Amino acid sequence: MAAGGPSGPGTDNSVKIFANIFIAFIGAGVLGLPYSFKEAGILEGSFIMALVGFISGKAMLLLVDCKYRIIERNKRGENLVGMKEDGLYASSPATPQERQDLLKDEEELVTRIKNPKIVTVGDEISYGDVGFEAMGSTGRLFVDFAVVASQIGFCCAYLIFICKNLSDFVPSVGMVQWLLMILPPITLLTLLRSLNSLAFTSLHPREVSLENLPFFFVIAIYCYEGAGLVLSLETSLAQSVRHKFRSYFVSTLVLVTSLYIAFGACGYLTEKLSHVHGVSIRSLIFGFSRKTLFKYC
Repeated sequence: MAAGGPSGPGTDNSVKIFANIFIAFIGAGVLGLPYSFKEAGILEGSFIMALVGFISGKAMLLLVDCKYRIIERNKRGENLVGMKEDGLYASSPATPQERQDLLKDEEELVTRIKNPKIVTVGDEISYGDVGFEAMGSTGRLFVDFAVVASQIGFCCAYLIFICKNLSDFVPSVGMVQWLLMILPPITLLTLLRSLNSLAFTSLHPREVSLENLPFFFVIAIYCYEGAGLVLSLETSLAQSVRHKFRSYFVSTLVLVTSLYIAFGACGYLTEKLSHVHGVSIRSLIFGFSRKTLFKYC
């Protein structure tokens, strides 16, 4: 088999893995960063963006850790049930040696979580499963509701963004008409069960402004909307390279955060955006014709 070729479900191609993760985090939120940096300041904006990136990355990797802990716990539970049925498991550990063995098993479990082994497709875990393990049915309901609500919000923001800019370029067609035209093809994308199919597409400034900190913080969180895809991204990897997801994810997120900071700071320093109150592709074109823009798109 050639290097980078398929080896079962998912992809083991490094470029496609990077593209999947990169595209999950680069979205419309990045276009609001220059104005956000103008309101918050260069130093505060850079610090908050780096902080949000670190916290978001850590939280998303904890989700992956939770997934493998749940899988391991389920396997251990099945093994204990089998031992009981076979008469090989009589009671809980009573001697110090047995307790020490259990502690050793727990340490090995933590090690396996940090360096997860290859799992079968049937072992995949959803966000609702993680919530159920933590808080039961209430946790599953809460997590599923949070995921659905956040994704609906992101989708609405993208639809407004797309329709507004299409309407700017073709004024004769209103936003409602554009929405009706783009909804069918966008809806078809929801039929894709795996992210593998999308991998190929994949002046003197104000330093600090505490007054505008909440505004910038919200924009920074919006830029990391890919949090709702982390388990799907991890599942999209081939089983042979799935244990490398952490390194792929961290390196890509560092790059994305650096690009966010650079884009926000440079955009503000270049234009100052003192007259910009909304995000529009048309307002970001300085000295370029529509024809040139479409060529680059």
